[in-house]
Amino acid sequence: MSFGAPGAYPIPGGGAEAAVSTGYSSAATSIVLSSGQGARFPSTPFYLTWYNFTDFPFTFPQSGKSLQRTLDPNREVVLVSSRSVDTLTIVRGQLGTTATAKNIGSKTYKVRISGPRWNKMHIYQPEYDDVTDEHVYEDGGNSFVLRNDSAPIVFLCEYQPNLSAVNAGILDAHRAEAFGKAFGFDFLDPRTGTTYTNVHYLEWSEDHARTWRQSRIVKLIKRPA
Repeated sequence: MSFGAPGAYPIPGGGAEAAVSTGYSSAATSIVLSSGQGARFPSTPFYLTWYNFTDFPFTFPQSGKSLQRTLDPNREVVLVSSRSVDTLTIVRGQLGTTATAKNIGSKTYKVRISGPRWNKMHIYQPEYDDVTDEHVYEDGGNSFVLRNDSAPIVFLCEYQPNLSAVNAGILDAHRAEAFGKAFGFDFLDPRTGTTYTNVHYLEWSEDHARTWRQSRIVKLIKRPA
């Protein structure tokens, strides 16, 4: 991903996960997943967290929510730039992490989609009045002009109040690539599987008073063609 050519909007994390087939040095720029597991992942580009699954299988007993990726001191975020079946081409050490060797014997390493999980996500369309211009004349008559035959679609994504620094960085990096409102990108609604094209940022607010507890509230808009 680069300035002016944003990738798709970051999909929520906690989804696809796969085992990496063998060990790698800190300089490796491609990795091979276990056979057949590459199909679990979306179209590129996207971020993955790469970590030692054997030594960090910790979960909350009450909820079963996995913490292994955050507990591994050598975890690493990589950017997947392309995928060919089960082989991923990656950019190492992304979002403040450092490229490290993933080659300890007898250990299982896994990669998992890195993406901020929203705690609220709404899709709504403004009223038809929002796309209609009315002009009232002095004699009491009026005319109407439709700017479009359908209203824009607005996506409201709330990430609060426990957004990690890594996931906040994923959102911030994508907004920077889109240069704020300037450039459009794809948005996948994971609930329906619908992909919306040429979506833009509409509004953005953030709170990062605490590094380990941040929040973002993002509004995106899909305007009619």
